[in-house]
Amino acid sequence: PLDLTSRDPTESGSESESSGTSEGEGRPSDEQVKEALAKLATSTHTAVCKGARSSHVRRRATVYKVKKPAANITKIWDRNLEEDRAAFLGTPSHRFVVHPSSTFRMVWDASSLVLIMLEAVIIPLGLCFEIYPHAVVLYLGTAFFLPDICLNFVTGFYHNGIVVMRQTVIAKR
Repeated sequence: PLDLTSRDPTESGSESESSGTSEGEGRPSDEQVKEALAKLATSTHTAVCKGARSSHVRRRATVYKVKKPAANITKIWDRNLEEDRAAFLGTPSHRFVVHPSSTFRMVWDASSLVLIMLEAVIIPLGLCFEIYPHAVVLYLGTAFFLPDICLNFVTGFYHNGIVVMRQTVIAKR
């Protein structure tokens, strides 16, 4: 079903031949197509692959010219792998994982900034001039930042433009 012949590109003759498969014959299996592509990847000659499965190839012979064979196939494989990896990492591992750009997380970070600025003023005033605020203000900062540490373990993050929402990866970070 699958005819893979290697020819020298300098040979005379047409570059495409008619398909050797008739309408009654089946198409080649996926394994045969993969073997043919693997042979193409290692060949520097022009190869004719008859009856390969593809949306562009319909039971006809096609001539594949491979200039940098292994690099082209590797790039396609890596791109598909990266897309699958990004899709996997972008799905939350459970319902408590918080998206880093969610409204809740933005409000939480803004209030964290306000408390940090407040403590940046209060602590030096207390140490230098012995002007201490009410104890509630100091406990408010402690009470706020304790849940903040826990929230960081369930908040996703961006890595090279890809959002990561898997709990194990977040915890390792």
